[in-house]
Amino acid sequence: MAVFFTFSTFSINDVCAQEMSKGSGLLNVGFGFVPGFGANVSYDFGLIDALEPGIFTIGGMVGIQTWGKNYSYREEYRVNSFLVSSRATYRYPINRTFEVYATVMLGVNIMSYSKYYKDENLPFFGTTVGCRYSFSHALSVFTEIGYNIAYFNGGLSFSF
Repeated sequence: MAVFFTFSTFSINDVCAQEMSKGSGLLNVGFGFVPGFGANVSYDFGLIDALEPGIFTIGGMVGIQTWGKNYSYREEYRVNSFLVSSRATYRYPINRTFEVYATVMLGVNIMSYSKYYKDENLPFFGTTVGCRYSFSHALSVFTEIGYNIAYFNGGLSFSF
């Protein structure tokens, strides 16, 4: 994350600059860690840009996660999660290539267990904070920390 803050003081140039705006879309593809391994895809749509200088976006997320543990007296225990949620995000641009944001999510977590427990569908409420650095109009990288499909997430974002 320190790399992102270092680059935030530099602007590649205005041609490469990317900022979310009302009506724009952002597709995020990420991977997460802790606990286990997770993968997620989310979409944000620019809804309200009257919150100067930031923008409010809405969207959704789908993610999967798996983790396991070996007990000395039992076989391996594995948990698999499938998460579907809506998300609302406030994005605050630091400059034309770097932004920070906070996200609130509400959805359902479908959990399956390898042993000992019955599969269940649980309500999900999550929050994250993150940052995004743009390399061009269409491509950027992001990193998030918080309660999502995993506690630490990062990946690529595609704008259109």
